[in-house]
Amino acid sequence: MTEMERSRRPWKGEKGFIDKAMLERHLDDLPGAVCYMAGPPAMIEAMQKMLVEAGVNSENILSDEFYGY
Repeated sequence: MTEMERSRRPWKGEKGFIDKAMLERHLDDLPGAVCYMAGPPAMIEAMQKMLVEAGVNSENILSDEFYGY
């Protein structure tokens, strides 16, 4: 959850942007993960970069870009 201050509902889960540390808290084998993502191009590019730097094989990173957000 990002921008928690804009939510009207309580949230007890993770807060903030997805990063390597967050993924490592929830995945036993981050480098072996198959990652699917969808969103605006800038977000996709940032996530792909972070995942590759975290050791995820680029063949295991799948995405769909959506414009107009």
